[in-house]
Formats: sequence, C-alpha cells, structure tokens
Amino acid sequence: MEIGLYLDSSKKVDLLVNGAPGSTFALTDTVVIASENSQIPIKISLVEGEGRLYGQLSKAKKIGLRTIQRDSNLKLSIEMELSEIETFQIS
Repeated sequence: MEIGLYLDSSKKVDLLVNGAPGSTFALTDTVVIASENSQIPIKISLVEGEGRLYGQLSKAKKIGLRTIQRDSNLKLSIEMELSEIETFQIS
C-alpha cells in the first residue's frame, strides 16, 4: 500500500467518488470524505515516475491506495482541503 488514511469507524463517514457513493477510485477521480456536517476533498497525484494505482475504502473505514504497477522512483502527493471540520480523525 502506498498511502493509507484511517477514519473513525464509529462515525458515519462516506467516500464520494465523482459525486456518488463509492468504494474504489482512480487517481483521476474526484474523491471526497463526507459526513453529515463536513466534506474533505482529497487529491492524490503522481509527482515523479509512472504507475497504475487504485484507491479503495475498506469496511474498516481505511482508505488505501494500492499499486498495480509502478516505477521504482514513484513519488505521490496527497492534498486535503481542511475547512470547517467536525471531529474527523485521520492518521
């Protein structure tokens, strides 16, 4: 796994992919962590190298980005817009 985000499993949190509930996504998709009161847009980008990756929300409320194929020098970045957040716990 390249990136893992762990969400508070005791809260009602959904993953929106291109505006609809989803459990898997590609780097080109628009991804948002959403609760009743907050939304956190996430953008994952390739910084260096090339690769095929996909994201997934597990039943344990973990968002993981998995590698299908990648260069050894692959670098990723993750951007999250945090504003008016309730008590999301991301680790």
